[in-house]
Amino acid sequence: MSDNNTDKKMSLREHYAGLAMQGMLANFAGEVRNADFLCKEAVEYADLLIAELSKQANS
Repeated sequence: MSDNNTDKKMSLREHYAGLAMQGMLANFAGEVRNADFLCKEAVEYADLLIAELSKQANS
């Protein structure tokens, strides 16, 4: 059985967003009522981390 997604690479941003979402869901007690908000927050955390790491690398 062939998986067409095996050749696609995940970006660092996508990886960090996934980790952020995993952490938020692991610490959430109850039903996720607004998945769109959760997704946007995860991406925002990923962007903030990438920006901070970039600043530190350039200093």
